[in-house]
Order: sequence, then structure tokens, then C-alpha cells
Amino acid sequence: GNEQPGPVYQSYLLRPWQDSPARSWFFELESIQTGRKIHFQSLVQLCEYIQINTPALGNQKPPEEPHEQ
Repeated sequence: GNEQPGPVYQSYLLRPWQDSPARSWFFELESIQTGRKIHFQSLVQLCEYIQINTPALGNQKPPEEPHEQ
């Protein structure tokens, strides 16, 4: 009949680190499903990877800024 597909999700383990306090941050993203590890030299690269590899994110409105009280 009219069966709806189950939810689609991706799970990642994110490991940020610095070689020293004066250095930039590096990031490792590990796929929980596949075990694949990908390294990024900037937060921008990490975010671009997630956006490209999670197509539904490109269709969502950005979250609203939190309101200060």
C-alpha cells in the first residue's frame, strides 16, 4: 500500500583538536555507519562537507537566532 519510507539519518563522531594553543583547530569526522574518517583543516570545510553530503540540509531554512532575555 501507501508505506512511508523510514527516517533517514547519518550519525557522526566529531573530534576537534589543536596541536598547540596557538594553532588553528583541526577536525575529524567519523561516520558511525561506515567507520570512514575524514579530516578537515577548518570549520568551514567541515560544514561544507556536511551540507554537500546531507542534501536535505540544503533545503531547510537556517535556524533562527536565539532570542536574548
